[in-house]
Amino acid sequence: MVALETFSCLVLEIWFSEIYAKLARRSPAKANEFAYRLNERIWDASADRLDLADLVRLYWRELYISWLLLVEVLPLDAFTARREGFGFGFGRKADPNAVAVRHWYKSASHCAHQRLGRYC
Repeated sequence: MVALETFSCLVLEIWFSEIYAKLARRSPAKANEFAYRLNERIWDASADRLDLADLVRLYWRELYISWLLLVEVLPLDAFTARREGFGFGFGRKADPNAVAVRHWYKSASHCAHQRLGRYC
């Protein structure tokens, strides 16, 4: 199971990396300013902030590239939606060839029972 928040963070990390790379090619100073603005949490209403709508408007190509990268490396059809909508479904089996797998206790116990003596 993949938590929806984890997937969202992955998308944002890749997108912001693509934005940073684009800015770094043009101006390393602008790229560093972008990284600083994302790193520092500025809550002042008068501050010059980036919001999600601005980022989508300015960097939609980088968001698209991020989706292309994700589609290439993740089997997105394995992430079925829940009936109520918000989130991914349960019951996805761990890949025994994966380097690392995130488990809940129940799935880890099941995996260990199936693979006696072998980590999964």
